[in-house]
Amino acid sequence: MPDLPGFAATTLKGGARYVALHYSADDEKNEAWARAYRQSNSIPQREWDQQMELMEDIYEGKPVYGEYRDSYHCPRGSEPLRIIQGSTLIAGWDCGATLFPAFNLVQIVPKYLQVHAILELTSDGGEPMEAFAPRVMTAIRQLLPGNWADVEHWADTTVTQRNGTNGETAQQVARRFGFELRPSSNVWEHRLDAVTWNLMRQLDNGHPGFVIDGARCPVLRKAMSGAYKIDVSGSSPDVSGPGTVYRERPLKNQFSHVADANQYALMKVKKLLMPKESKGVRDGLNPKKEEFSLVTALGRG
Repeated sequence: MPDLPGFAATTLKGGARYVALHYSADDEKNEAWARAYRQSNSIPQREWDQQMELMEDIYEGKPVYGEYRDSYHCPRGSEPLRIIQGSTLIAGWDCGATLFPAFNLVQIVPKYLQVHAILELTSDGGEPMEAFAPRVMTAIRQLLPGNWADVEHWADTTVTQRNGTNGETAQQVARRFGFELRPSSNVWEHRLDAVTWNLMRQLDNGHPGFVIDGARCPVLRKAMSGAYKIDVSGSSPDVSGPGTVYRERPLKNQFSHVADANQYALMKVKKLLMPKESKGVRDGLNPKKEEFSLVTALGRG
């Protein structure tokens, strides 16, 4: 297809062609026109960015993690982080019952205790644990050839439920492929709190306590940027006394599974780091002792 201003064509995963036509394809519609048109028609910035600027990362609905700032929590953008030797390695699995398994791996960098989301695996659906677990093993061995066995694995509580087809649990299947999945709390408030706590963590000099590898975790990055959002349909009732009380719950979509996997990993991270921080024993986080540098924390070099 011709390379024209304001025109873009992309081939989607299923083979279909996606064509986008930006208003700038019209010679008479420049930035000044756009600014005047938006102001005269009172178009909200979010709606303009989504509909007119064709920004695909603008999502409808209330984001689950309003604390997330992409430039702050993903400071290297699409550049990969380096694997830091000596890091504590924790993985989260969303096994569920929907055949949309997801996996997320984090490393806790020694000395600074900065947490990095460094690897994700997701599924397009219809993938049993028998197929997903070997994929995860291959990816971990490639990323961590010397210490893949040091990863501690946590999963949702369905990991111990027997499958109606063969009577095996996801935990038993994963064990056959070398993983020991430990069931974690599935209480939504605990999961939400763990991620929020990590997002709000700041190292002593203001750098983020939680960082996403945008190269290896693109779906998680989009999820945290707003694609993982609150279900506003009122379909998650909790009965509390007389009547029904509707509480906020996340919407299940293509971004929710890896977001859930991240929650199980970060619940363990919080349990490990919160006692250390409350006692003030974070070795190396005092900038008076040694200057903190993102070159070190993010593994540049």
